Amino acid sequence: MPDRKQIQKTRKLKIQRNKADRSFVSHNIKEELLQALDTKVKSFRDIAWTLKSKKYNTIKDTKYNLIHIILNAYNGHIKKHKADDKWISLHSVDNRKKLGPEADRILDIVFDKKHPRQNYNLVDDKITLKYKLKKEIVDICDDVYLGEYKLHARIGREGEKIISLPNYVVRAIDNGGLRYKNESKRYYFDNVIQLNEDNLLIMIKLFADLYRNRVKNKPDIKHWMNVLQSVGRNGETYSLQQIENRRQKAIELLNKASVDILGEGRILQVYTEKESGRLFADEWLNLQNLPTEMRFIAMGGLGYYEYDIENAHYNFLYQLNNMFGGRHLETISHYIRNTKQVRLDTAEDTGIDYGVIKDIMISLIYGAGINHYHYYDKADKTSKDNAIMGILLEYTNNNRDDAYKLFDLVANNSTIKGLKEDIKTAQRHMKTYWKVQKKDNKEYLVNTFGKIKPMVDENGDKVRDNKLLSHMLMGIEASILVFIMEEEQKSFIMPQHDGWVSLVDWNTKTLEKIIKAKSTKMMMEYAGIGKSINVSIKKKKMNDIEKGEWAEKILRTKTIKDLSYIK
Repeated sequence: MPDRKQIQKTRKLKIQRNKADRSFVSHNIKEELLQALDTKVKSFRDIAWTLKSKKYNTIKDTKYNLIHIILNAYNGHIKKHKADDKWISLHSVDNRKKLGPEADRILDIVFDKKHPRQNYNLVDDKITLKYKLKKEIVDICDDVYLGEYKLHARIGREGEKIISLPNYVVRAIDNGGLRYKNESKRYYFDNVIQLNEDNLLIMIKLFADLYRNRVKNKPDIKHWMNVLQSVGRNGETYSLQQIENRRQKAIELLNKASVDILGEGRILQVYTEKESGRLFADEWLNLQNLPTEMRFIAMGGLGYYEYDIENAHYNFLYQLNNMFGGRHLETISHYIRNTKQVRLDTAEDTGIDYGVIKDIMISLIYGAGINHYHYYDKADKTSKDNAIMGILLEYTNNNRDDAYKLFDLVANNSTIKGLKEDIKTAQRHMKTYWKVQKKDNKEYLVNTFGKIKPMVDENGDKVRDNKLLSHMLMGIEASILVFIMEEEQKSFIMPQHDGWVSLVDWNTKTLEKIIKAKSTKMMMEYAGIGKSINVSIKKKKMNDIEKGEWAEKILRTKTIKDLSYIK
């Protein structure tokens, strides 16, 4: 039985996390959506806004959380049910965390619900019931989010109209398994980003037309192919599912850029500093995780430059391994020196698109395996697709037979196997040199950013080496981005994990020298090694797309529904 001190500590942590998590407020929830749901769905109107816990002194924002679930389902951000991809999965534990003990009753107000049948057992097969938004709820969302494009008010957690912007750009900080509200003064850049409003409208029409052309062989899409080519994308390589996903993303992005307190074409982007130090933007859809070509269209013509550290984490791994006296990593060395060609050769050998091969190679350094299609998640007590399978399932439109065949091709590719073996070799050597901190009778790995990660998980199992390696590599990445932020301050627009967007037209060689000098000091402080992290940086100006007479008609369109029409 836990002692009183442990109980008090648990309660304190719950309160602390609750406060940090409640600082997140979605700017997606339009005032009109709440009004429509309250007016047209009586049972929804009767739901209490908050549920308070006397035991832990915490608050569940029941109604707000339900609206957020509705929007995530409407926008396609909830995982599809593995027994039927026309339905989604909602997990009972998560439901109760967000909606309280009456979660099932509350969800029944807005979702249709079915048992998967087909010989599935919910417990043994570790699957959920099937959920789908009721038609009346979808119709309400359509009216609100596909209507006339104009500025709209948004609502907060209490159901009130949001009248001010957050005074921070980083909302919360994770460290050592704990989450805090952000008190850091490290970040100076703005939390509001100006987008090209005209291009947001054009982008919806672009993907709607591509969809109709693919399904019905109309309309003419020659100019759309030229637009995509100008931002580095071959439009012929899209799957139908990729086109539809991008159409939905474009609609959601336009709605996010129509908040009254932000102004036209402006988007709020707030981050959480994760355990490694890496900054992750809030919400499912954000500029960080937007497909590259969409980001270039949305931000084009406004004086932005996008910077990218070439093959960042493989470079960091290779250099750290050398600093600590590790064996030569032949395959990684060849990959770093010939990055594009290696990806092209691997794509040709496997018959898989270049961009997918790039994603697979990145997943390897984060711990993706090539020996098994699945892995066992101890926390959820269920088998899950490994990272490479996830990438291939998306690539094959969730065709498992095709994904399995491609996985086998990837797993047997000599370059892939060589990269995986080199990563394991580096991990085994480097972990003996990692900086470890002891706290509360536990050991934590410290990265160069000063962030700590428990080396033993909640179940008492040792954390896998690949997760510790990711912690180290992301720490270097986070440190380098802060070096850039220190140089730029207000001209820094947004982090992009292993890159960033800026208003400054840097000479990339100057940047590389700055990083070299500052990283030398960083490595001396971390490990007493007076060596630098050397990087190669690419720069692209985010130019506007060329517009013809076709654009004028699009910009005169009155509703999002007309732009996004695909039937």
